Amino acid sequence: MNKQEVIDTLFNNVKYTDEEKEIITYLEEAREEWEAASRFFQYVSEPDLVDYAIYEEDAAKSKFMYYLTKAKERNIEIDWYYMIG
Repeated sequence: MNKQEVIDTLFNNVKYTDEEKEIITYLEEAREEWEAASRFFQYVSEPDLVDYAIYEEDAAKSKFMYYLTKAKERNIEIDWYYMIG
């Protein structure tokens, strides 16, 4: 299931406000960025790229946690089944 299918499925199965949809969309994008950064880190070997990979993974994780916190603050319930890549 690609990103747009995940988001469409979530939005069709549950009624969300526009603000909630925006948070969910950003949360899914942040999750994908975190996964990509983790994969990149696993495959780099040059010291400069390792440092960059660590930075990117930390930044992506922070972004994900930020949107997850926003979702929790607004009591947004998400079926995580759809968000597992």
